[in-house]
Amino acid sequence: MREYGGQQVTKLAMELLALTFVRTSDLIYGRWEEINWEEKQWQIPLARMKMKRRFSKMKNYHIVLLSQQALCERYANHIL
Repeated sequence: MREYGGQQVTKLAMELLALTFVRTSDLIYGRWEEINWEEKQWQIPLARMKMKRRFSKMKNYHIVLLSQQALCERYANHIL
């Protein structure tokens, strides 16, 4: 990925996908309001999840824990 010669935003997205293992559509449709910076979590609404019925008894969102690297990538992607 580091040698990728395309657009910077595409490179950042590929790195973030590798760091979080979320679905591509979750990344594309992700919103900044879903990021909990203090808890280092990405709270993806169940309404957008593919398996929303399976998780219906849980909270209203799916939690993705974010590493320091993922937080830096997400922030860099926001700037672009």
